[in-house]
Amino acid sequence: PFGLVISTLVETYVTKGQTDIVTLAFLYTLLIAVAMLATVIMFPQLFEKIGGALGAVLIGLVLCEIVLLIFGVNQQVTCWIASALFSLYLGYDIYRSQQYPKTVKNAMASALDIYMDLANLFIRLLEILGKKDN
Repeated sequence: PFGLVISTLVETYVTKGQTDIVTLAFLYTLLIAVAMLATVIMFPQLFEKIGGALGAVLIGLVLCEIVLLIFGVNQQVTCWIASALFSLYLGYDIYRSQQYPKTVKNAMASALDIYMDLANLFIRLLEILGKKDN
């Protein structure tokens, strides 16, 4: 499903002639991923402690976005919050992937978690950059 959403969003921007937005979102996603990987390597104890807080913030964000959607309120601020949240989730999932026993099942589960973080981050960055351009 994420592949379908991402390909549809990318196609929308390409059709509008805004390939630079897609390129920037990809570049920012890549840079954030590298930065989070470096942060996990330097400060693993930070990511050991933030899992519960990330879950609570995600639930609050989803509820907030639902309410804002119902009332038709611009969600630019929630896009920024979600980008920060999925950046931290990316670091947390990278950290967590190193704590599991080295099995194929755990590798696949960890890769899926990291892919979902990257996809969510990329989608949010596309939203931010697309709204900024308009």
